[in-house]
Amino acid sequence: MGNLIYNKQKPNYFIYNRDKDDKWAATPLITNEQEEIDWHYGRFKHMFFELSAGDMYGFYKIYLYENTTRLTRCELSADKKTMTVIHSSSAASEVWESCKRSKLGNKFDKNFKIIKKTVYEIKYERIKYSEKLTGVTNFDVPV
Repeated sequence: MGNLIYNKQKPNYFIYNRDKDDKWAATPLITNEQEEIDWHYGRFKHMFFELSAGDMYGFYKIYLYENTTRLTRCELSADKKTMTVIHSSSAASEVWESCKRSKLGNKFDKNFKIIKKTVYEIKYERIKYSEKLTGVTNFDVPV
């Protein structure tokens, strides 16, 4: 059968983006060898919150990779009304839920609500001004 050589790579984490024309950026936004996955998800979530503002970057999609494996994808719709997070596994979803949130998360929570939540996907919708005035917003979406 031959010898099987198992090469355990040291994890490298990358945050990539696609431009407005949906083409991959030539270089990653962030590259890091720190091994704590929570740290990477915290940084990625911070970029997600920045992306939700809609005017900080010239792109709408970001991706978190561990070596060559995509862990999570986030996308701001072209009309800037919805944000979608798609995880590659339930483990990635768990880390997303448990990682540290930046202070931008509070601002995000005031502007977006969950409209769909599964194990692998969360879809947020920008809260309408009228909902902010009346305070009638359903934030609890069962999984």
